Amino acid sequence: VEEHWLQYSTRLLLCLCRHSDEYERPMFDALVEGDFVDYTINPTGVAQHDTFAPFGSLSDDIPAAAMSSSSLASSSVSPDSQSSSTSMSVSLGESGDVSRSPVPHRARPVAQARAKNSPRRQLTTFAWPSSLVPNPSSLPESPAQRGPRYSTPKPQYSPAHIPVANVLSRGVIMNDPESGQISLRRRFVMSPSADTSSRYTASADFFRRRRLAEKAALKRNARRQRNIQILRHYRTGVYPDVEIACKDIVLPLMHLSNKDVTVSRLMFCSLFQSILRSMGDDQQKKDFKECISGAISLFFAKTRCTSGFVAAVQRLCYDDPELRVSPSLVGSTSLRSLNYHSGIVLLERELLMSMTTTPLSSSRSSRAAQVLINKSSDPKRDQASWIELARLYKALGEEDVLLGLYQKRLGKHPSTEAALIYELEGNYYDALRVYEDALDKEDAAQSQGHSTVEPQELSQWESARLECFRHLLDWDNLAKNTMAEISNETANLWKDDIKEPYLRYFVESYSKNKKRHAELWAFISEQSDDHQQELERNFTAELCYMSIARSDFAKARYYCHLFYERFLLSWSNLHPLADAGKHRMLEGLQRVVEMDEFLYLIGKQGNVIDSELVGNLLKKWSTRFPSQQTSDIIVWDGVSSSRTLLFRKLYSRYMEESEHLRSMVKTEKIERENALRSLLYTEQSSLWQTVATTARKQNNFKLAETLLKNDSTFRDARLDGSFSFRFHQSIVKFFCENASRNAHSTREKAERFAKALGHVLKHKNEQVIQADPQLQMKHRLLRANIYCELSSIAKEDPSLVMDAVSKSKLERFEEDDANTIHGRLILCAYKALRKAAHGYDPTTDTSHQRCKPLLKLALFCNEILLEKNSSSGKVSSVRLMDDDRLAQSVIVNILKAMSYENPIARDRFPRLIELVAQHATTAPLFISSANEVPCWMFIRWIAQIMASVDNPDERTAILPILRQLASTYPQALYFPFKIGTESISPEATQALEEIRQQLSHPLLDNLVVHLGKLTHPEHRLKDYLNKLRPLMQAEAKSDRRKNAAKVIDVVRELYQDLLKPHANELYNVGFAARHGARLRNFFGSDKKRILGLKYRDFLMEFDSIVKDVEKGLVQVKRSNVPLECDDFLNRKTHSTSLMQFSGWLNSFSSSMSLDPDSQMELPGQYDGLSKPIPELHVKISSFDSTVLVMGSIRKPKRLKIRGDDEKDYPYLVKGGEDLRQDERIEQLFSVMNEIFSQDAACCKRSLSLTTYQVVPMTSMVGLIEWLDNTVPLKSIIETEVKRKFSNDSALMKWYSFYSKMVNRSCKKGNAPNWEVYGAHFMNMSREDVVATFQQLTDSIPWDLLRSGIVHLSASPEAYLTLRSQFARSLACFSISSYIIGVGDRHLENFLLDLSTGRLIGIDFGHAFGSATQAISVPELMPFRLTKQLTNFLLPLDIDGCLKHNMIHTMRALQQNRDVLLNTMDVFLKDPLLEWNKHGAVSPRAKIQIAEDKLTLHNPAGLTARELTSSSIHQKRPAALAAFVKVVKGTRESVRGRAPEICVDVTQQVSCLIDQATDPDILGRTWAGWAPYL
Repeated sequence: VEEHWLQYSTRLLLCLCRHSDEYERPMFDALVEGDFVDYTINPTGVAQHDTFAPFGSLSDDIPAAAMSSSSLASSSVSPDSQSSSTSMSVSLGESGDVSRSPVPHRARPVAQARAKNSPRRQLTTFAWPSSLVPNPSSLPESPAQRGPRYSTPKPQYSPAHIPVANVLSRGVIMNDPESGQISLRRRFVMSPSADTSSRYTASADFFRRRRLAEKAALKRNARRQRNIQILRHYRTGVYPDVEIACKDIVLPLMHLSNKDVTVSRLMFCSLFQSILRSMGDDQQKKDFKECISGAISLFFAKTRCTSGFVAAVQRLCYDDPELRVSPSLVGSTSLRSLNYHSGIVLLERELLMSMTTTPLSSSRSSRAAQVLINKSSDPKRDQASWIELARLYKALGEEDVLLGLYQKRLGKHPSTEAALIYELEGNYYDALRVYEDALDKEDAAQSQGHSTVEPQELSQWESARLECFRHLLDWDNLAKNTMAEISNETANLWKDDIKEPYLRYFVESYSKNKKRHAELWAFISEQSDDHQQELERNFTAELCYMSIARSDFAKARYYCHLFYERFLLSWSNLHPLADAGKHRMLEGLQRVVEMDEFLYLIGKQGNVIDSELVGNLLKKWSTRFPSQQTSDIIVWDGVSSSRTLLFRKLYSRYMEESEHLRSMVKTEKIERENALRSLLYTEQSSLWQTVATTARKQNNFKLAETLLKNDSTFRDARLDGSFSFRFHQSIVKFFCENASRNAHSTREKAERFAKALGHVLKHKNEQVIQADPQLQMKHRLLRANIYCELSSIAKEDPSLVMDAVSKSKLERFEEDDANTIHGRLILCAYKALRKAAHGYDPTTDTSHQRCKPLLKLALFCNEILLEKNSSSGKVSSVRLMDDDRLAQSVIVNILKAMSYENPIARDRFPRLIELVAQHATTAPLFISSANEVPCWMFIRWIAQIMASVDNPDERTAILPILRQLASTYPQALYFPFKIGTESISPEATQALEEIRQQLSHPLLDNLVVHLGKLTHPEHRLKDYLNKLRPLMQAEAKSDRRKNAAKVIDVVRELYQDLLKPHANELYNVGFAARHGARLRNFFGSDKKRILGLKYRDFLMEFDSIVKDVEKGLVQVKRSNVPLECDDFLNRKTHSTSLMQFSGWLNSFSSSMSLDPDSQMELPGQYDGLSKPIPELHVKISSFDSTVLVMGSIRKPKRLKIRGDDEKDYPYLVKGGEDLRQDERIEQLFSVMNEIFSQDAACCKRSLSLTTYQVVPMTSMVGLIEWLDNTVPLKSIIETEVKRKFSNDSALMKWYSFYSKMVNRSCKKGNAPNWEVYGAHFMNMSREDVVATFQQLTDSIPWDLLRSGIVHLSASPEAYLTLRSQFARSLACFSISSYIIGVGDRHLENFLLDLSTGRLIGIDFGHAFGSATQAISVPELMPFRLTKQLTNFLLPLDIDGCLKHNMIHTMRALQQNRDVLLNTMDVFLKDPLLEWNKHGAVSPRAKIQIAEDKLTLHNPAGLTARELTSSSIHQKRPAALAAFVKVVKGTRESVRGRAPEICVDVTQQVSCLIDQATDPDILGRTWAGWAPYL
């Protein structure tokens, strides 16, 4: 009943509606006007689409005839259905997006399905053709029908029982009428050996069956039409048909909820809350809730944990806080039902209720503002909630949150945190050691009567210790400890407080240990029917495995089929957002599928098992493994142990084929037997090596060592100890990685590497290696890696390496001493890498590893070159080669790897440009090597290439690349070339003239001009003033004469742009009419008048014109002029006609030009990450006639570009701004994403930045990709303030309070901002600022952002997913933006993606510290981390949600800092105009600060350096001293205690968080930044 309880209950509640008087009453008044015509629905086309199933589309496994529209019917799991076919439903309210909720179908799973890779399909339904759906009698018998337990079921199975291998190997499904079995018949093939009569017979049979299938299809069509019920009549007409009764809504909902678990869950929860709200009597409602609470506790104590049932009941508890359930029941039911999300939100809701209180005041504002408190009313219950929350987050895979919980809430004993860190790293051996030591000490303390460990923590140690045994695959110890916990009485396994998890430990450990199989089977056999059913339900895979081990293949087949049925039913009940639960289910699927494939192979009648059949099966298995990154080692062991058993059974089955063996010659029989044995032994060895590799990559080195030892023993015994390079490579990598990760001292590390080197050199001359160039290359790379590791140790302490070399008896280094060992190791590494790179032809290898030796050699030479040029000079004594040859080696190998389109080499290209500039002799080699590279590989670095055209040496090298790009991808180069050549030298201009002509494109030229016209002419007038200022500012007459021509050019451009608009451009025409005469008088009829003006007179007159423009607008407004003339005064976001600004854009159509070469491609399609195909690029077809004018100062416009693919592409057109800085920052973010994707920790946590296209066209106009489905954080908070306070006056109140706090220190009235804030810094003490700021934040509701996002979320589970993505993206963006020095992070510069929950940073006008250096009120915080952001994460804290993600982000960026610094090199060669304003710091100094951020410098010290280097702050030394004092913090602060260079990344991130959240800094920040929110 529990599995269908939701459908039953929902249907029952909806059926009660029939007793209402409103049931048949129309919901709306009938329309008296308008004609309506009845609309008849044709049921023939119902459910004719294929479905998405949890295992992928099934259409490939079903013949075309069977998949015709006439053979499909819609059916799904429901209480009154007879079959278990599948329907996929859509939930629009659970995830914020279209979510799928599958209901099981009778189909076979595909082994490699993954929960997170499900294709998105529309709502469709699928069912097996009715000819394939069996009668109820053909289904497996129920326990009551089949008699004795475990009896072999009847052979009649539904299509769900057809093995996957059968479906894949045969083409047609058919129903055998004689045997009653559903089988697969072979496709009709004309065999050469068949006689003519048999061919005719087969042909006649084929056509006869086809005719029968067609008749059956017609009958099914008619039957479907008879079965479809029309619930109401539909009409069409000029008005919508609103004449609908309540029953017309209730009946479809009833049927829909009956078919879909997700819909029934939503409906049931909604109906329950409605019924609860309808109770008027408070006492009745209270009694009802008490009754329901008791019932829920009883349900949870006895439930079988069906996912849909548990999720529905937990949602009821979440919606009504008075329905309280014990945390232990919530945790256990959530874990067993895989409803991690719903359990987490329920527990967190309860914890938040204990952390908040409402003030006693009855005013509206007080009621809205709950206050956070630190004291709990029920500490024991809260502690239980934290424990269950930790269990759920562990199951969810949120390791960082789990660690944060134990660091802050649960881990009171130091051993807990230490062991947990080992666990999360995958080092279960050391974790086990810590737990056992702690337990031993606690036992000793208890014996003496002074125990200090709480029972909950002690219980956690015990359970974690058993989990360590599991992950070490130490099944014998797990079995012994399990029996000890149950007092050696298996009957105790069924006790409620023991069953979970000891029953699982017992079954798992005994099934994995061959010696204990008999005991386990005896335990199963002696159980009662109820207990045996529970074992079948929860341990189906283990029972199937045990049955195969006992050679009871019929029973194994039964368990396979039972597993599939349970799997599909459980899958259908999972929440749409339960990705972790789906993944957990899928992890156990592969093992059963492979056992099923084995059973199918041995069950084929008329086929003898031989090496070919086994080889085909093993080949399939060898390419099918769980994920090394996301799948637990226990999942790998499940696959490994079952395959080991199946290998053994395959061989024994082969040997049982006595008849077949007797018919062979003895020698042939022996040969085939040996071939099969060798094949199975080789696969067994390879399997163990693969599992060992997985254990090594997961840092489980103790298990990897055990598996490698087992494999070594096996190879010696079974494979005559023959050399295997793969095994050799596994051993060496084990030694090396174990040394790098787990060595407790540098000496131990050196000894382990020396031992690995000895093993490598020992097998250097193996014949297998010498005969294969690829193995030679891999072997040399192994040697080179070890040489490099030893050289890095010798660089610091050569004596340690000498001792390790001597201990390992490496004769190669006997003649070296402590003075020469370092250079010798570097030389050996270089020789090994050179031979690996030059002795191997990558063209013979198609794998992704073919460029590895080239990259290794290039990066090695680059590192040597950097160290030689560094101040340390520790490798200067190494006579490897001169600097030019090192640079040549880097250039040649990187470009050669790029010629094979290697992405890692592509990301290193900026370094090559730098090397060419430093070593001019490398230019010819660079040119010749670059000619071999596909030119699209350079597209990503066009900005860096264009920044180098002014340098003669670099220009010579890069000109061929520019020519190739201009010829092959001209529109990829057009805009970067246009903006990059605006301010280059005449020599560079002349050199690039040929490319300029080649890129000539009149349409694109017009596009740039008219996009510039979208900027209001009032702003364009000011932009021309800014252009003229530097030209008119020259004091010397010679300089004035030089600039005269440029001045005239600017004036002519102004005339053409502002004073000669197109007649259709109404707004521009109006501007010219109002202000044209004034401007013409100013510039003169010959446009040369201003040349005779002094700079001061010019400036005064031009400023006067600008003011007159503004005054004229005010006068025009009062004169009731047309609306288009008043647009500039409209400060709100509004729409207007494109014609107002550009008639050319408004009338443009691609059909005007028939020349395909003159078409304009949509900007931003060349990302350089893959080879572009311009023919397939979207072309600009036209422009939308309406633009959206933003309400900000510059009034940028959103313009929709219509593509030739019939889609609209919105862009934000920004005029008067140079977008190159935004473009380059987005490029840096893109490079960072590449780094994150290659870092294991970041990839595991899905840490990345959301980027968007920025297309600077000129220094005055550009396009920014418009991000749909996003909302600024400020808008969310403003909306929530209005919801809580009915208006937004509270925002002004808080702003006013903060402003008064700041102004309190400045006694001068109407003082400028810099003076007010300077006085605030100098005169206010830290204590006063912190106390006043705390008073303000306490008066603001703590959950404005949280509540706003809750209202945007479709469900609590969706909110949890959204919050997780929000926290990850916030952590990643904070660290990434800190490295680049991004400032001005007010709430409008953050967007929230409503579909994913990710945070997106926009508007990078302040970067590389300009917000600290170039603003009179400096920003002192490294990134935004204010109260509303941190409160959004509650009840979790910064450590769990943010800090660890920040650490992983920072560590990944620091490990790849050379890539980032090479990318930043463009700012040195082409510094932006903004960088030179106000006497700002030099570009090199800015890049140096970025480099220091990547080398563990204390952030407070770097901020102080930025302040002291600013010429603006140097003018006010007293204020500057106050700035520096505040930013460095007190001695008690984290950043104040940290040294100038932090010890590690963790300390650096802690300093950053301390500086970002310091109330003394936030309380002095500019008010417009809203630091109190």
